[in-house]
Amino acid sequence: MAHPEKIYSWRKRWLKSPNGKRWLQGYRKKYAAQNKEALQANAKRDRDKLRLDVLTAYSNGTLACACCGEPRLQFLTIDHIAGNGGQERKAGGHRGGVAQYRALRRAGFPGGYRVLCWNCNCAIAIYGVCPHEAEMVEAVNR
Repeated sequence: MAHPEKIYSWRKRWLKSPNGKRWLQGYRKKYAAQNKEALQANAKRDRDKLRLDVLTAYSNGTLACACCGEPRLQFLTIDHIAGNGGQERKAGGHRGGVAQYRALRRAGFPGGYRVLCWNCNCAIAIYGVCPHEAEMVEAVNR
């Protein structure tokens, strides 16, 4: 019987050949068709874990909005503190979401981001200030 190293080397070379590539492409296509639900469930699990890792990294361990304290994970999102999210997405070649989370993890979770709930994030983007911040300033000035 041949040594495992020789078999592995032969198989590796064959899979890189045109016939091997064609066979592997067909095998992957068939496997994906037969296991569609499982592959989708695995992909969703991986996306959810990535999102949780990023939100945890930018929330200092307290999964809550930095402005209003909203703790529900479904509402939390990443905010660009400098307000340059559109410029960053254009420069990075992605539109946000999972691609943004991957880029942040790949870069080692750089500074300049924070966790906000969707309402606070949209209010800052549209009005320039969150109503919660305006209420705090108003209460201090009384």
